[in-house]
Amino acid sequence: MKKFLWITIIGTVVAALAANGAPQPLASPASPAQAECDCSKLKTLQIELRNALRLQQAFGNKIAELRTMNGDSAQGALKVFAEGEARRGLETIPDYKGPSEFDYVPWGQNQRTFNFPNEQLCGMSNSAREKFDQAVAASACPGIGAALRAHEEVHHNMCRSTGYKAYLGMHGADRAQEEVEAYGAQIKVLRAEIAKVLEHANVRIETETNSRMTMPPNPLYTALVVENRAVVPMSSVSVSGEMIKFDGEGQQTNDAKVEGHCKFTGGLPFTLTLRGSIETDGLEAQIRLAVQGTHPSVAMECTTPAGTGHGMSIPVNVSGGKRACDESAAGERC
Repeated sequence: MKKFLWITIIGTVVAALAANGAPQPLASPASPAQAECDCSKLKTLQIELRNALRLQQAFGNKIAELRTMNGDSAQGALKVFAEGEARRGLETIPDYKGPSEFDYVPWGQNQRTFNFPNEQLCGMSNSAREKFDQAVAASACPGIGAALRAHEEVHHNMCRSTGYKAYLGMHGADRAQEEVEAYGAQIKVLRAEIAKVLEHANVRIETETNSRMTMPPNPLYTALVVENRAVVPMSSVSVSGEMIKFDGEGQQTNDAKVEGHCKFTGGLPFTLTLRGSIETDGLEAQIRLAVQGTHPSVAMECTTPAGTGHGMSIPVNVSGGKRACDESAAGERC
């Protein structure tokens, strides 16, 4: 079966955000030239999402091991892990020219005293802020920058709620859990951004199926050849949690021919209603199709040395017939 999934994005919006400073909340600017994330950035959004999911899983898997270590050893082991093993298998971001790495460094880390308000101590340091702004500005579109901000806000809020001094002394396993939560916030924003792209898309399902059914030896015919072609435009979209769902209704055209001493003389081709849906988490998609309606009577004429005969089928209700397939969203065509 050949399957085609088309996505067309309509409209773009230019966004410009406020300038930065330090220490302060993470409200870094997007480049004035950045347009809202659209279909042209879908592949990059998906790579960012896959990388964030891999990193979240990597840090989550490390927690149990870190929990067996004392405080200093656990922090050291986490640092080595974060800079090396955790990054294995990450995909390269197309056309990204920003910093290759970025760490949340509190402003208080560069001070000789804790005699400052907790809010100020937990703010991002000037050097960290500069790198962070570069990463946001180099992002393919503002939604990716928003995901980075959501990640760093988790660290900032953890420092503020824990207290700066206690935050510095956190166990490595707790820091790994903090990373899991930070990547969770980043993943949530990336999924929402992908949902926004798809919500503003024009989507349709196209299918083409050709099948040949060979019959047991007989004097009338040797095979039936069936062709099905369908187009289902998606007319509604809904978002629930991590899932984006499209629904629509279209038509499936059916035709057939006989190989042998018979031919169809009526009822073909015919068209039935076809309902379709697409469910995707932004990376993988499941496509469902359900044929509805009544299969018409089909007439056949057969000729043999003994003479000519005719036959006709009985109309059959085929409502509810379903088929499903899984498609990688990365294969969607913009």
